[in-house]
Amino acid sequence: MRLFDARLELWCAGVHTLTLPRIHARGQQRRRSVNYHHVIESLVKKPRAFRYAQWRDDLLPADDYRHIWQHVDETLSADKACHYIVRLLHLAKKTGRESALGRYVLAGIERGKLPSLLECEDRFLSLNPALPLVVVHQHALGDYQALLHMGDCHE
Repeated sequence: MRLFDARLELWCAGVHTLTLPRIHARGQQRRRSVNYHHVIESLVKKPRAFRYAQWRDDLLPADDYRHIWQHVDETLSADKACHYIVRLLHLAKKTGRESALGRYVLAGIERGKLPSLLECEDRFLSLNPALPLVVVHQHALGDYQALLHMGDCHE
């Protein structure tokens, strides 16, 4: 690891692998920067670990996700709440639409219905992307024959 005033650089076997912003603490306060992208695959295998992680609150990427966690933690069983938030974060990573996904779930909560994970996947994870319509115009075979005859005339 190489430490700089504003960043940390991680190197492995002489290859730069990652740069992170450096967080500075004031006084006795501890600060840390945790990016859920780096740990979400492990959490998917053991979602209950989310509940007891020391860095759980740091792991949530925005206030939307803090509100979602608070809601599911209060309304669902412990296992279901952990499963929901971990799968939601995993979906946010896969789709790259973290902000839109958080807003969508919060809007559902405000309407009184927590969107299911399946509903979130259907809306944000496009498994069958729309393919553009390509129209190909086939020339008549007679046009090619005319080209061949034109080539014979010039020889």
